[in-house]
Amino acid sequence: MMEDFDAASIRLLSAHGEARYFAGTTTGKTTACILVQPAGNDPDWIAGCGGAGATGEIVEVSSTNPARTVVLVRDDADTRDREAEGFTRLRTNVLVRSGAAAGTG
Repeated sequence: MMEDFDAASIRLLSAHGEARYFAGTTTGKTTACILVQPAGNDPDWIAGCGGAGATGEIVEVSSTNPARTVVLVRDDADTRDREAEGFTRLRTNVLVRSGAAAGTG
């Protein structure tokens, strides 16, 4: 799939804390991806992709150091349940939950 990734589609969606959150698509726009750049020179980026035509949530990715779960959602996604679980909406398309509970839900 990475050979189909459209590098020109990558956009910075948000910066929160010391992390930056990017999204991009494949050349056919059928798959959307979230990429999380951690602080400083940390090489442990996290990324994941899902169907761009999906309703609601597109993809969820998690890391353990630091503990963080990130969800890429469609513009019109109802995220009330996720926010009740402790997720914070950073932008229209990005939800983040940090701390010890991240990745366990």
